[in-house]
Amino acid sequence: MDKEVLDHFYSEFSILQEAVAQFKSGNLSSKEYAHIAAHYGTSPQPGHDNQHILRLGLPGGRLNKEKIRFLLNTIGDYHIENLKITFSQSIQFHDLSLDTVLKILPKAWEAGFISVGNGSDYTKNVICSPLTGLKPGEYINVIPYVEAASNYLLKYQSVAALPINFKISFSSSKDNEGHASFNDLGFAARQNRHFDVYAGGGLGEIHVLASSLDIILIPSISSTIFAQ
Repeated sequence: MDKEVLDHFYSEFSILQEAVAQFKSGNLSSKEYAHIAAHYGTSPQPGHDNQHILRLGLPGGRLNKEKIRFLLNTIGDYHIENLKITFSQSIQFHDLSLDTVLKILPKAWEAGFISVGNGSDYTKNVICSPLTGLKPGEYINVIPYVEAASNYLLKYQSVAALPINFKISFSSSKDNEGHASFNDLGFAARQNRHFDVYAGGGLGEIHVLASSLDIILIPSISSTIFAQ
């Protein structure tokens, strides 16, 4: 996560703090609070207004030692017993108090996790092939492009007119382990080290394979686009 994105997280943190205070005082309903909190990756658990979910995104599902240390310390410090790994390669804490959510978030950001824009009303965590960078015979290690795309989305999350739960994925080999062909927007690496681009896929109630856009992205160009 680059410094500009981290600074953006901190600049908006007071909005969540105020929403928490208003919700605790009864000035915001659960629905009103959830609408604000979703932007920060948190929400009341269904049927339990005093227990909350916090979803922490990991671009490409990548965990390093710093992130693992944060998870271990957080689970121990706040006695977290219910943790899930989501299909979009995020870490999700359950049964949290509001005060605990506010304490965890800044520490999570410093450890490199993403929460802003990771709620149900926003784009999903950018995912990729789970063994990229390690898989024998893969065409491209897609992690740098996953991280660039994630940073790009975060900069424009509040103004981008993307659908709810918009999913972006990258595949690094012919095996398509990143499922580029059935997400909203997919980038599939090819042997010539370019990306084929797919759009319009999904595994929801109305499931459909993505369509090829007849576009080829050259990695050096696509990384420049995402960096702008």
